[in-house]
Amino acid sequence: MKYYSPYHPNIAISLYNIGLIFRMRRQDDEALVFFQQALLIQEKYYDSFHVDIAASLTQIALCLTNEKRYDEALNCHQRAVAIYEKYYPLGHVLIAVTLHYMSYMFYAQAKQNQFSEAFDFAQQSITFTEKSNPTYYRIIADNLSNISEALMYQNKYDEAFDFGQKALNILKIHYPTKIIRIIETNILKELFCTDYRRIIRSLCWVARNYYKKQSYDRAVEFYEQCLRIDEANSVPGQLTTDDFLRSLSHIKRIQLQYESSLVYELNCLLIREKVLPPNHQDIGKSLNNIGLCYKHLNQGKLALDYYKRALFVYEQCPLATNDRWTIELKIAELSI
Repeated sequence: MKYYSPYHPNIAISLYNIGLIFRMRRQDDEALVFFQQALLIQEKYYDSFHVDIAASLTQIALCLTNEKRYDEALNCHQRAVAIYEKYYPLGHVLIAVTLHYMSYMFYAQAKQNQFSEAFDFAQQSITFTEKSNPTYYRIIADNLSNISEALMYQNKYDEAFDFGQKALNILKIHYPTKIIRIIETNILKELFCTDYRRIIRSLCWVARNYYKKQSYDRAVEFYEQCLRIDEANSVPGQLTTDDFLRSLSHIKRIQLQYESSLVYELNCLLIREKVLPPNHQDIGKSLNNIGLCYKHLNQGKLALDYYKRALFVYEQCPLATNDRWTIELKIAELSI
């Protein structure tokens, strides 16, 4: 700061980069402060249609989306698109990227009347990408995934499945998981492992589509792929694999395969106990599911032990009132 005036663009660059670090750490509140400071300098130094202003607006919009401040995020995205269209009159992939972010923002709101907007922006983004940079496969795959998710929320499972498969095929061809390296610091790892997250996201949506169609064996196949990729690449101490284990355990119970369900649920409990506080409601749910499996395997004593452990957890969770009542009935039934 001693070498530049307070509104020098180099100061804005430094503020912007600090914002990026906070965003990579998923600390959106802190990131937003630095991006807004960078934007303030850029708006004083540049004309109103400078591309650096658009870059800051985009980052601000992403932070606002994560904070569920959707109207403010939309305004920032629209300003960014207007700048990019003026700055790149022949089109540019940044327009496609911003449209993709807008699509995701509408999808993230999870409101029925927003899915058509999510679909439209995703289609526009794909069109721009194919014109300006047809080898930018990651954005194309992301947009296909957004379309798939929007269709799925509208119960259009066959169409959702088709788009999800297209996204998955692109990622498998152009972003194989083997390219993901072990990075020394967690910050860098979070930055570079986005490709495997995209693959998992597409696999997961295919799995959920099969589940909705009651094609349980196929759903298990895709959830298993999610689990293997996540186990190989996730940051230590990060709670992600438990979701796939929980889903696999649930499907196996639907199929009345209680031994398999028990294996998944025990692994899920092991992971949750390492990461979550001992009185967390999800630990209670795992203990309850394990008790249920043992009950169906005619091992009443073990079932009762796990139900009692689940009750102990639920008694410490103010939001687990219904779970506590249910588990008390199960314990009473087995205690007769």
